[in-house]
Amino acid sequence: MTDIVVPKVNTNDESYVLTDWLFADGQEVPADAAVAVLETSKATHELVAEQGGVLHRLVAENAECKQNDVIGRLFASAAERDAFLATERTAPEAAGPPADGLITDAAREEAGRHGIAESELLALGGVVRVGDVRRLVAERDGTADRVRPLSRHEQAVAAVVSEAHATVPAAFTAVKVSADRLRDVPPARPAEAVIKAIRQAYDEFPLFFGRLREGREVVLPDRIDIGVTIDAGHGLYLATVPDPAGLSLSQVAETLDRHHRSALTGSFLQADLDGSCIGLSVNTYTDVALVVPLIFPPHVAMVSIGGPQRELTLDRDGRPVTRTVFTLGVAYDHRVLGGRDAVRFLKHLKASVENRDRLQQWTTTPNAKEATDD
Repeated sequence: MTDIVVPKVNTNDESYVLTDWLFADGQEVPADAAVAVLETSKATHELVAEQGGVLHRLVAENAECKQNDVIGRLFASAAERDAFLATERTAPEAAGPPADGLITDAAREEAGRHGIAESELLALGGVVRVGDVRRLVAERDGTADRVRPLSRHEQAVAAVVSEAHATVPAAFTAVKVSADRLRDVPPARPAEAVIKAIRQAYDEFPLFFGRLREGREVVLPDRIDIGVTIDAGHGLYLATVPDPAGLSLSQVAETLDRHHRSALTGSFLQADLDGSCIGLSVNTYTDVALVVPLIFPPHVAMVSIGGPQRELTLDRDGRPVTRTVFTLGVAYDHRVLGGRDAVRFLKHLKASVENRDRLQQWTTTPNAKEATDD
């Protein structure tokens, strides 16, 4: 018999929701098959059974569970499962949740703070969570029509923002970048070019990609994956672009478009949000002049892009011309990086984005050697 145990899926959530069992009770589960789906505040995570066996489910769908909870068991055979169930039926009945409802521990604690009786919670039916208790409180106080509870995802964003403000002594520097060269390459968007430029800067500026550990050392990543902010109106996500050294501009664009669709439909997988070592905050709405981004722990730097602006300047002959520019900024952990580092880093990115030859090189998929050189 093997227990199916809830792993630690991310650092933001204390609990998850078991949304789906992918096999029926008593069904044979192959080794390395996804057996259940957990929903976090931001994404879904498939729980893989490393060993196969006959499934016995202990937790119902839509129930809340925490790290290290045993939600099911896998038996070597149907006979072994039947023998276990027979033993379980003859054992003294254990105390459990009422047959007509399930109240999560967090909901029970919240109800206790507001003096709500358990009978009121059970009357709601199904799985009672913290949000259900808060709606009851709002109805009792007469504020239900003016209260919108934060979703699990919004609460997770709030926790990350609070942690960032509380723990990262951030500074910020910005430069102005010409976007005129981008008209010569498809797709003509700053985000893709800046992602490629960030990746290309790693060899010269590795500390921007590190993680501060215990205030004494910086741990450099083993992969250069870049997180990009995605906001489709349903909350903020930091979605991962896997190491873009081997991607063309069009392939980076396809990755960003896929993440945007996932944000619209709420279909992110946890793997889509994990692994980045530096972030890019994309705010390319027209007239957005400057964006000072948060640094998402454990990152030590976050690059930002503002919206396109038209400005008047002089050409080489001193004649007035117009050009399109955007603001490129970087927020950085001042314990690790200084102002001089930030200026040099930004100038490096600016030079790459304004370099026609570099942009043309990025329009094709690099081979292994080019990706390494990049």
